[in-house]
This record gives sequence, C-alpha cells and structure tokens, in this order.
Amino acid sequence: MALFGKKEEKKDKKVAKKAPTKKATATKTKKKDVAPKKVGKTTSADLFWVLVSPRITERTAVQSEDKVFVFNVHVDSNKIQIKEAIKKQYNVVPEKVNIAKIASKPVFRKGVKGKKSQGKKAYVYLNKKDSIQFV
Repeated sequence: MALFGKKEEKKDKKVAKKAPTKKATATKTKKKDVAPKKVGKTTSADLFWVLVSPRITERTAVQSEDKVFVFNVHVDSNKIQIKEAIKKQYNVVPEKVNIAKIASKPVFRKGVKGKKSQGKKAYVYLNKKDSIQFV
C-alpha cells in the first residue's frame, strides 16, 4: 500500500487472541458479584416511604363514596409498591391502582416568582365491602 510515496509490504501474520487483562476480568466479576434484588414478602417497614399522605379535597370526598381513595405518593413509587403499602397500612386489598403525575407550576406569591414542586398521586379502587377511614 502506498501512502504518501512510501511502500510497505503486507506481512501475513497470524493474530493471536490476547488474554484478558486484570482490569477486564475484574469488571466482569463485579457485575456477576452484584446480589440480585430481594424477591419475597415485603414488610411495612420496607414500604413506609411509598404513601406520603391521603389527598383530602371535596372531589376526593365525593369519590370516596364510590370506593375510590386518592393518596399523594412518592415520585419513585410504582403501582405494585402502592398496592402493597395499602395492604400493609390499611388492611384492605385494592382492586386496582391508577397513577397520575402532578406537573410543576409557576406561582407568584408576595412579589416573588417561584415554582410549585411536582409530585405523583394514586387513585386506589376498593371492593364495595372494604373502606378506609381517615382520622
């Protein structure tokens, strides 16, 4: 091959595979050594962070007559965790859980511009026999 007027001969060399270095083997073993997530029964201590508070408004009071209860939940929680937290905290089994995100909103109070923080709320549907009492 000629590159800028220089000619080089192609040499037939058999390329041997290199043995993995210490760094390569160390990173591979680290990935395998990571313990899998615990799969099993969860306790109420594991799910205390999921439910932030019940969401009590006029609209939710009307919905509670139809066995739909609304909760403010942690942003990182999912439907399965919310369902388990309701089971542990209120001793009722939800039929279904829907999640809605609360968007952040710009606000203007006392001459200062600010932002309302974002969040997440969960609509928990119960059987007709079950009920939740907020004190």
